[in-house]
Amino acid sequence: MNNAFRFDRTLSGVEENKYNFSYWNTVTNLYDQKQYRESVIALIKYIDESLLTKCGNADQTEFNFPHGSTIVNLKIGKTLEITTPFINLPSTTSVPLMRQVAQLNFWPISISNAVLSNNQIHFRFSCPIELAEPFKIFYTMKEMCQEADNNDDRFIEMFKASYIQEPKIQRYPEVHLEATWNQVQFYVDQCLSCLSFFESKRWGYYWDILACSLMQIDYFASPQGFVHAELDKAIYDLHDNQADVNQRIQYTKAFMEKLKKYDKKKFLDSIYKAETFIPFRSGASIDNVRQQLDYANNTSLDEMKNKYFIGAYFSMYYGMLRILYYNRMDIPVSNYIETAMVSASGRSWEESAGVLRSAYDALMNPALYDSQIVKK
Repeated sequence: MNNAFRFDRTLSGVEENKYNFSYWNTVTNLYDQKQYRESVIALIKYIDESLLTKCGNADQTEFNFPHGSTIVNLKIGKTLEITTPFINLPSTTSVPLMRQVAQLNFWPISISNAVLSNNQIHFRFSCPIELAEPFKIFYTMKEMCQEADNNDDRFIEMFKASYIQEPKIQRYPEVHLEATWNQVQFYVDQCLSCLSFFESKRWGYYWDILACSLMQIDYFASPQGFVHAELDKAIYDLHDNQADVNQRIQYTKAFMEKLKKYDKKKFLDSIYKAETFIPFRSGASIDNVRQQLDYANNTSLDEMKNKYFIGAYFSMYYGMLRILYYNRMDIPVSNYIETAMVSASGRSWEESAGVLRSAYDALMNPALYDSQIVKK
């Protein structure tokens, strides 16, 4: 395999950043001035101003934010209370399920708690209003949303739990689903073929091939529910530096082979759009993008200088995929990154590295960014 990976734009469309970055200083200043209630309301405005009227009561003391199969309830008084209903327990007590729920409270939940209430599991957090520091409150709500997304379908699949509230979803046309399935299978084959070829040449880059393939599949297909949770866990496990790298590579290769044999209907049942409050992907300004691309930028400059074109390609390709996987950006930035990756598709390693290098130069250089991206 002497050509770079094929890249396709996500079929679900680029997710636009909705966070009002310029408003964050207002949020923190209100908190510093001890205007705690106003700071919480400003935080909601930072997330999405339209939520204030759509999801709040008349005096703005209680809000109900729909998110997938749950609703994030926020009450503002002398105490700030956040409650997120998660799942109904099955009719018969499930000890394995309760063990899994208890485990969430050790990891990955770090701020809120999963609690049992009337045969339901809820995520809860409360604190005196004067301790409602904006950064903490934002990440508490994000944590609740993310853990509900990652675990509701998993617990339903494994332990016969049920939704407290059916998620509001938008299904895609059949032609979209068929194209998604075919392309995901192509990416799996591309990954396994590339691994086999590189192993035969003893070129290395096995971790890079797998990491790029996993993030590319997730970004392109944008699965929800159980499939997203499986992909997210595979990506997390591959990046777990506490584990042996060769073991991580073998586990991830086995996961890719599992995807190749995945039940088509089960996979496509996870392809839909859901109403979200705080999405999995974080908002990123161009300054955030530059910070996150800095390592790949510097590494690839050295690799290009020394004509290590495969290494340079994977450094830059991984950096861009990581940006797309973890972030929502302004549309011109997302489109520019996608266009560069499409342009680099299928070329020789040297040509592809050159295309990505030009894109990095434009993204990292403010003058080039203004002329080539903003004013385009």
